[in-house]
Amino acid sequence: YGIDREHVEKVMSYCESIFMALSKRFGLSKFDLVLLKIAAIYSATGLYININDYNIYSYNITKANKLLGLSNKDNEIISLVVLFQNGIFDTEEYRYISKSRKLLVAKLASILSLAIAIDYEHKQKVERIRVSLKNGEIIINAYTDRDITLEQWQFNEREEFFEDVFGIPARLKTKNL
Repeated sequence: YGIDREHVEKVMSYCESIFMALSKRFGLSKFDLVLLKIAAIYSATGLYININDYNIYSYNITKANKLLGLSNKDNEIISLVVLFQNGIFDTEEYRYISKSRKLLVAKLASILSLAIAIDYEHKQKVERIRVSLKNGEIIINAYTDRDITLEQWQFNEREEFFEDVFGIPARLKTKNL
């Protein structure tokens, strides 16, 4: 599907860093991290078909290509995380999943959304991030020597989704290398 491998690797790395800072406090398991990383791989596959509403195309690709070794439930979670990475849940699919699955999907999708924002231009401008949970907010220090104005804007646009899900704000702070 012509995915940008370097972008996917960065997004997976950012997902893991954010996830690890949240996992204990919000009841996320190591297996949930596996599902999140798989969703990160699939998250942009729909761009191959159409840049508009690519999350829907990514969802369809993910749903049609079930991964062996994962249960139907796990495959469904991955597909839904890909679909809802933009924070919009007004679809038929969302209405038919259990409450506990809805919460897990929302948590993973909001983490994925922030991670994608940090590499929004697919240029790997942020070398690494360091994530901490302090004073009731998640602080993401982005280490870079480049201008990340667009990434900061995208992060700010997606932060409300994250805060709605986790109940805490997220802040992206730039740190020089």
